[in-house]
Amino acid sequence: MKNAFYKNPVFLLASLLLLPPVLAFTMGAVWGIVDWLRNYGTGISPFPYFDHPQFQIETFKHYTTGTIWGHIEDIINWYNSTFRGATRFGSGLGFIAGAFIVMGLFKEQRLPVRLLVGVATGMMIGTRSVLMLGSGAPLFVVGMIAGGIIGAINMAIGEAAGKALPLPIKKVA
Repeated sequence: MKNAFYKNPVFLLASLLLLPPVLAFTMGAVWGIVDWLRNYGTGISPFPYFDHPQFQIETFKHYTTGTIWGHIEDIINWYNSTFRGATRFGSGLGFIAGAFIVMGLFKEQRLPVRLLVGVATGMMIGTRSVLMLGSGAPLFVVGMIAGGIIGAINMAIGEAAGKALPLPIKKVA
């Protein structure tokens, strides 16, 4: 009965859509404060989310606006300008951790559901992981494809908890 709430489809869908972004925002804020403490006295802001930038952010466009590559590049540029400084690293940690937590919440679902969630969370993990290496659209797509495949394999092979064989128990005489 205690796991009935975690099997509710509304809760599971909400966790898939909300948990990674909420943890990304939270960990970004935590990492922003850590960066502020590390650089105390230099004038860096403890809450960069709420600051007005001191300069105009100029993004570089390599792809034509309106194309798929252009939209991917716009998403990357939005992310890089929203999560500035250390908050970008912290938000990445939070986003990846949130996706892994969602995978764990879905581990007892049926195989088709686990596969779909594995693809979705794998794509989240893959895309955010490659953004730690570079901010190019082709790299983003490679991370999305590789993450989706690895996430689906992980959720297909991984079994629900409690499926392991029990250890033999011997009485001591």
